[in-house]
Amino acid sequence: MNRPLFWRFWNQSAVRLGNYKYLKVGAEHEFLFDMASDEAVSNNLMSDMPDKAEELKSLYEAWNAEMFRQPQQNALNSQEREWLSFYLTP
Repeated sequence: MNRPLFWRFWNQSAVRLGNYKYLKVGAEHEFLFDMASDEAVSNNLMSDMPDKAEELKSLYEAWNAEMFRQPQQNALNSQEREWLSFYLTP
């Protein structure tokens, strides 16, 4: 994958470029995953790879700034909280 893929859903925002995916859930939770080595997306690499995380976050923010509707980034709904605690919180 040579170009980024962006998406937003509820209070989730993401970009994938190559093997890496940056995910933001709500206003407080950020994740970086290596999709090639972590198909279960359970190993958050934000602190291990801050430069890669910042690169993808910057790509997302530039793309998002061009969108007509901006995400609300409200408090997470019950389904998002459940999903976050099940899949992404140790």
